Amino acid sequence: MNIAILGYGTVGQGVDEIISKSRSDLKVTRVFDLPTKKDILKERFSSVEEIVADKDIDIVVECMGGDLIPHLAIVSALQNGKHVVTSNKETVSKHLEEYLEAAKKNKVTFQYEASVMGGVPLIAPLTTTSSFDELFSFDGILNGTCNFILSNMDMLGEDYAKILKEAQDKGFAERDPSADVLGIDTKRKIAIIASTCFKEAFDPEEIPCYGIDGITKKMIDDAKKENKTIRLLGHISKEKDGYSLYVSPALVGKDSFLGGTVMELNGATASFKNNGVLSFKGPGAGRYPTAAAILQDIERIAHGYKMQLEGLEKKANILSNLEGTFVCYEKNSETKVVMSNPNAEELKRFSAVIKEVK
Repeated sequence: MNIAILGYGTVGQGVDEIISKSRSDLKVTRVFDLPTKKDILKERFSSVEEIVADKDIDIVVECMGGDLIPHLAIVSALQNGKHVVTSNKETVSKHLEEYLEAAKKNKVTFQYEASVMGGVPLIAPLTTTSSFDELFSFDGILNGTCNFILSNMDMLGEDYAKILKEAQDKGFAERDPSADVLGIDTKRKIAIIASTCFKEAFDPEEIPCYGIDGITKKMIDDAKKENKTIRLLGHISKEKDGYSLYVSPALVGKDSFLGGTVMELNGATASFKNNGVLSFKGPGAGRYPTAAAILQDIERIAHGYKMQLEGLEKKANILSNLEGTFVCYEKNSETKVVMSNPNAEELKRFSAVIKEVK
């Protein structure tokens, strides 16, 4: 099968490298990237238009990041009868319904395993299990940058600003870390997971989101006294009148599965009606883990395996009240307010919001 790669950065190069070293039945024949990489890519360098028009291309791998160009490229590739595999959580969270419809109409597949938890197989098992079972709840550490920061604040006893700078110096955090530390990256990922499991469209912009930028050393120290630690969790649960989805720091036991997920690792638990609790843990980002997840999807396509998710049935109702008990800190003070099942808007006035996990 012939493959085109859109975006020849860390992940795109990883995909190319793994294929060239391990698969004789797959070949990367075209690559799109910035013109500055034209000399490196030589005869394979192509425009998006050339790639989607090439009848010899079977699979388009999109790993550019962002939304504008990827959205146009993915839709065009699907309309031109090409399978699409992506690692781009932003565009998947915004346009999953559109991509699935285009894939079904053109008798190809749209696969996005690498968009959540990097190299950890998550989307495929959740898709399969949700086809015959009902998800009750999901809690996940889905952002390695936040987990690196919170883990080091706990282990080293340093404050947020110092650990953030260290994370940036080591390449674990961007110069502008907002998407990570404010929880934006995590809410995109739980929108994807919820859509996958419930076959409904979850708008990431409607998901309440509280980041880690207000977490202080004292909060971490207080958690330690109770043999707990703080992790940024993406939460999903099915309630009577709709769905409870939110992103929030949470107090978890140090010896628990999520408490033991440290540094840049990701971890998640999914509770099903029949199957019980499934646990997932592993590297959530990086060249080879993310490239490996893309190869998982390519392998499924190569063997004619079709994921059961072919479309989304309706727009999901995300509840305005958050399920659970939250410890909230007033701005510029250590004054705590404990709130049960609070309204999402109420929580915006606090500098830090931390869920209590049983």
